[in-house]
Amino acid sequence: MISFGGGGNAMVAKIIRSDSAGGLTVQGFIHYRGEWRRYASAVYRGGDAADFTSTGRDVISCSGSRYGGCSLSESFIIQLPSQAIEERAVDGKIDIQIRGDAGADNPIITIPLSHVIAVQEASAR
Repeated sequence: MISFGGGGNAMVAKIIRSDSAGGLTVQGFIHYRGEWRRYASAVYRGGDAADFTSTGRDVISCSGSRYGGCSLSESFIIQLPSQAIEERAVDGKIDIQIRGDAGADNPIITIPLSHVIAVQEASAR
């Protein structure tokens, strides 16, 4: 779940190739109206940096200033190492805040540990 004054989606994933498996990641996007927020970093609850990578920015549509400007989208990947899962979980979830330009809304992604465990179990097969 992503909470802030816009919308978006995030999922926990693990890439599996025939000869290897990557680590857990959180992949998603954030959409909003207005000016670019240029999300470029993320922190866990408590302020420690998360391994954040911006993967793209897109203009969804522009309806003019009457509707609050353009509808924009920014996508990202956050590496989720096992150590972070163990250390950052509080009340069965991990919270990660995405940070952008000064003055930007900073959405919080809430990841239930049950999703992390499900991806780990499915990738172990």
